[in-house]
Amino acid sequence: MFDRFARVLFRLPLDRALDYRIAPDMEPEIGSRVQVKLNNREEIGIVCEMTDTAESDRVLDIEAVLDPLPVVTKDQIELADRLADYYICGPGEGLFKMFPSPPVSFQTTSSRNFKIPDIEAAPAPSPRHTLNQEQSAIYQEIKKNHKAGRMHLLHGITGSGKTEVYIHLMRDALLEGRGALLLVPEIALTVQMIQRLQEVFGSAIALLHSGLPAKERFLNYLSVIQKKRRLVVGTRSAIFAPVDALKYIIIDEEHDSSYRENSAPRYDARLLARWIANSRDAMIIAGSATPRLESRRACQTHPELFHYHSISGRAAGSLPQVQVLQAPTNQNPISGQLITEIEKNLKNGQQTILLLNRRGYQPFIYCDNCASTIKCPRCSVTLHFHKPDILLCHYCAYNARNDGTCPQCGGKTKATGTGVQRLEEFLASRFLDARIERVDTDTSKGGKNLQDSLHRFFRKELDILMGTQMIAKGLDAPDVTLVGVLQADQGLMLSDYRAQERTFSLLMQVAGRAGRGQFQGRVIIEALNPEHSVIHMAAAQDYARFYDAELRLRSATNYPPFCRLLRFLIRSPDQEYAEQKIDELAELLESTLASESDALEILGPAPAPIERIHDQYRMHILVKTRSYERIRPALRAMLESFRPGLRKGHLEFEPDPQDVV
Repeated sequence: MFDRFARVLFRLPLDRALDYRIAPDMEPEIGSRVQVKLNNREEIGIVCEMTDTAESDRVLDIEAVLDPLPVVTKDQIELADRLADYYICGPGEGLFKMFPSPPVSFQTTSSRNFKIPDIEAAPAPSPRHTLNQEQSAIYQEIKKNHKAGRMHLLHGITGSGKTEVYIHLMRDALLEGRGALLLVPEIALTVQMIQRLQEVFGSAIALLHSGLPAKERFLNYLSVIQKKRRLVVGTRSAIFAPVDALKYIIIDEEHDSSYRENSAPRYDARLLARWIANSRDAMIIAGSATPRLESRRACQTHPELFHYHSISGRAAGSLPQVQVLQAPTNQNPISGQLITEIEKNLKNGQQTILLLNRRGYQPFIYCDNCASTIKCPRCSVTLHFHKPDILLCHYCAYNARNDGTCPQCGGKTKATGTGVQRLEEFLASRFLDARIERVDTDTSKGGKNLQDSLHRFFRKELDILMGTQMIAKGLDAPDVTLVGVLQADQGLMLSDYRAQERTFSLLMQVAGRAGRGQFQGRVIIEALNPEHSVIHMAAAQDYARFYDAELRLRSATNYPPFCRLLRFLIRSPDQEYAEQKIDELAELLESTLASESDALEILGPAPAPIERIHDQYRMHILVKTRSYERIRPALRAMLESFRPGLRKGHLEFEPDPQDVV
């Protein structure tokens, strides 16, 4: 009898699969998880291939087949290989991001019986609304021009009804026996959209996001891989869902940075959508009121692949009137004019949204005696004062009691500035009868509290909803007639080439929450520099002017979309070691890319804008190039030779980074 072997991938930075012998009584399938020994440790891997020969003479046996059914498909395994090539990582690192962890009861070794519930047949989908003229023209154009890999960019102002176009396309796919995938930035902020989708499609929709209980999430995933559901709605990682006969990948709020993964491999779901669409005869529908510069420019430079559609009118209501004010320089967190407008809203029984993108009570603690701010001992950032008496780091979560003394000289400290806690306190003391709720990451851990707050707001059980940037998108409340934005220009001070684009998008998005019903909306933007051009373009809701100005700036400075940006970052608890290794990497980069010197630019090495996080010193190098595909093989070889010598640190490589902080 001949031996059989399985090639197994691991959640490790290995460049290839390893061979293991299959015992005669075992029947693993491609895509199922197995338990094996690796370097004398128990590891879980995924079978990616079966073979009659092994690449090595020393082959260990598979100890156990964990899954009665595959947890990934062959298409996903192929996608993992492409992910590994592009992001210069191990294929297993990408593959293990593609499915939710199965519960223990799913494993073949479990004594418990895992039951897969039946999916009730959903009734024939029937959209609740008829498309208006603009929506209908775009819908027909998309249907008429189906070609694998094409992207249709829906540039619609806030409240223009992009969701209705999505619903009609998803219905068409379902009726044709095909599937659709809808990506959203954050499920908790799209409760209204999910409700509308479920009203139309019922049980045909599989929700995939981290806010679900683990077993429910895996069961939903299983219903997709078993072809029982062909409509998926989820956040970033749902891009990997193995939707059968996929026709549309719909990306709502395509500008949102949450579509970028935060840990290696740092994939971009929008890029993966293009790969998947090309290989699956699917198209991409991307919607936004503030499209990314890269997406908008692609529609101009490659119109045969990227189609641009504009929706200029709101489905209901009208665009709000926007006013820009000088932020108050006294102790009040908001201006007298905004206070007056809030009073009017309360008197008229209308709702208000206030955005202050700063957590805590006050953002700075300083000492007059030694003229220093109180910084985190683990990070090179200031500590924020949170009530009742905590100093908190917003990067590593270090906290200490605020005893009012300076750790450097023992002098007395003072807190300054305004965060959302202080704003909430001020509003509560000013508007005694108002029903006020604060929404930020401190009040909304796990997402449930956030959804509860939003439901109360939609039911008009709250008068004022205030918080950080999480309230800037996805809210459709017709009784919101006033939006106030405080410290609107603080994001412009970041050391990042996307700072202006992010600020403009945030202001446009939050302004769009006002005036969606029968009453005229008003928006008041307060800024320390109210004359800044980005603030004025956002106030005028003039995307075209911002796009032209920002594109000229990016062209002059050679930043995306006019180049590809690559980031190499070394972090280590030893500052001297990090500096030594980044210098070595810089030399290696220059020699590796010497033949491409005319086509690229190397910036650095230098400390990252935030030099230390979590007791790790951070040094980085940026490479600007127009030929990433050409230099990638050389970069892979360079990184594979460099990483083993990095004993006291870690190297992060990221193509197309969303930020360089």
